[in-house]
This record gives sequence, structure tokens and C-alpha cells, in this order.
Amino acid sequence: MGCLGPSGGPIWNLPAESPCPTGPNKDPMAKGASALALYNSTKQCGDPNAKSCNAQIVQQPLTEDELDRNYKAFARSFIMDHAAAGSAPFFMYMAFSHTHVPLFFDPKFANSSSRKTVFADTTMELDDTVNGIWQAVKDAGVEENTLILFTSDNGPWAVKCEFAGSPGPFTGEYQKQLGGGSSLKDTTWEGGQRVPGLAYWKGKIDPRVSNATVSSLDYLPTILALAGVPLPADRTYDGVDLAPLLFGGATKVRDFLFMADTTNKDGNITSVRYMNFKAYTKTYSQAACKEPASAAVDHPDYLVFDLDADPSESTPVRPGKAVMDAIWTAHNALLADIANTFRGNTSYAEGPTMVGSAPCCNAANAACRCTPN
Repeated sequence: MGCLGPSGGPIWNLPAESPCPTGPNKDPMAKGASALALYNSTKQCGDPNAKSCNAQIVQQPLTEDELDRNYKAFARSFIMDHAAAGSAPFFMYMAFSHTHVPLFFDPKFANSSSRKTVFADTTMELDDTVNGIWQAVKDAGVEENTLILFTSDNGPWAVKCEFAGSPGPFTGEYQKQLGGGSSLKDTTWEGGQRVPGLAYWKGKIDPRVSNATVSSLDYLPTILALAGVPLPADRTYDGVDLAPLLFGGATKVRDFLFMADTTNKDGNITSVRYMNFKAYTKTYSQAACKEPASAAVDHPDYLVFDLDADPSESTPVRPGKAVMDAIWTAHNALLADIANTFRGNTSYAEGPTMVGSAPCCNAANAACRCTPN
């Protein structure tokens, strides 16, 4: 989706899309606040019969309070059609606009939440949409042959104030002593990393709550293993197959989870999760509600918290030598592996000058954004 350009058409091949108009007093719920377009992204790029690839505009300007209703209807149609096609497996990945700002919802969800807030009511609509997708799986008769995975991409976006969610107990309290700012989205503090994670497969997964450390990086090896597709052996994968946890009753699938620094594009690994411990070689914040971000702080000997005893990460601890040696060894082994692994040379340059010189720089394609590979 993108905002309209000065001529009334979509903005094509520009370095950045102009901010969408927001309505009176920048109210994100104002009617007609956006000139976004809704695209149909179901056509396969390699399909010779497809006249366009992910560029068919379904609705413009987008009617935001109908968006989740349209999501649910399209997902149901997709599931029912593929289930009716026979034994061929199907895969559906659905990325919601909710609960990312701007927040819009069908008026019937107004004041539907116990908190009676815009964010909470938006979440209620999201919950209804997910339930509709689950119902479609059941109605299609494939519930016992379908794995449903649900998660989010990051913790709350604190700079959005009341239009952000809650991190629960994962508040990164120690960051206040390091300069303040947000310890949520775009940081390696637990409040930026912890997200909901649900897995459902009727008859295959026993209902339970697990404390195992898992990541969305695990989805790739898990799905490929279930499909009987081997992973290429010429690289290292950060994810692991979750089958022992989902289907075998295992209580853990990994000893370590590493998190990348997002304050620069180097993606340095500055945070390590080991058992109940979280160790940092660098901490930093992002802008919070009416509060600027603070400078990054290096911790050469690791800053460590016991997440079981202190989920808010308020008081550093110093585990025994065995724990610190395990963290140091695994961390350095990962850095060495990264240094010896082939990597891409992606350029993030953008702009009209890139037209014609990059794989996706077609000025006639409204969905193309001039970012060369």
C-alpha cells in the first residue's frame, strides 16, 4: 500500500513515500485520513498468464475500517478454494495491517474491549479476523491436516504513545539508568523481542503452555521438514525444527538464541539468550512517547539478567563461571560462523535514477519500489 502522488496516481520509484494525510488534529481514526491503495498480491510473478505481478489495485483510496473484513473474506475464499481442489497442499501467509498504526477498525468493534481504547478495540477486530480464518479451515474440512502458526513481528512501538500496545512485565527497567528512552520495538531488550506465539494442529499438538525459547526463524526449518523438503547444506540456519516441541513433548529445542542490533545495518549480534539468562554486549533505546532515544552503551564483560526472577530486567546479576563461559563460547562461535559465511551485497539505494538499472524498477508497476538486489 502507498500514498497517492501529486498527480493522483500511486507514488512510483521515489526514495520514500510522503507521509499520508492524517485528518483533523492528526487523529488516526479520522474518516478519509489516508489515500492508501489495497493491492491484490496473489498472482505469481513467474506465471506467464499473469498480466501483472502483485500490482492489481483492488481499492483506492482504501477504506480502512473495511480492511480486516476484506482480509477475512479473501482468506476464507483462498482456503476453501484450495481445500476443494483435492489433495494438493497449500500454504497461506497472512500479514495484517493491524495492529500497526494508523489504527482503524469496523465500527462494530468500537468499545468492544474491556479497556475501551483504540488499540484494544483494534486488537479485538484482529482477534475476530484470526478466528474467521480458523473457522474457514474447519469449514473446509482440513482442520486435522493443517498447521496454524500465529505470531507478531516485534514488541510495542512506544513512540506511538496510546496507540501502542503493552509489553507486560518485559519493561527493560535498567534502560532508565542507561539514559532512558524506549526499551521496546527496535531494541534487543525483552520488551522489543517478546511476542505472542501460538501453534495449533488439531489432533497433533496437545494443548499446553510452553516456556521453551523459540523464534519466528524456526518457521522455515519446521515447515520444510513437515513438507519433506531438505534444507540446502551450504549455509548455517538460525532456526531449528520445532517438531520435537510441537509433537514430541520436548521442553526445549535450543540452548541459545541470538538477537541482532538494529541501530545500524551491520546487524551485529549484541544479545544472547541462554537458559533463563539474557546477556548483552551493547544496550540502547529507541524514541519513546515524548522521550528521545539515548546513546548506546557497550558492555564488554556482558550485562546479564535472570529473566525467570527478573522479567523486567531491572537488576543485573553475575552468574557463575560455567554460565558465562558457555555464553562467551557460543557467542564467539556464532560471530566466527557469520564471518566465514557468504553474504549478499544488497544495496538499499533508492530513487528515480535507479529506474532501468535494478530488477524491480519498472516505472509502470505501482508495486515496484526501486530497491536493487
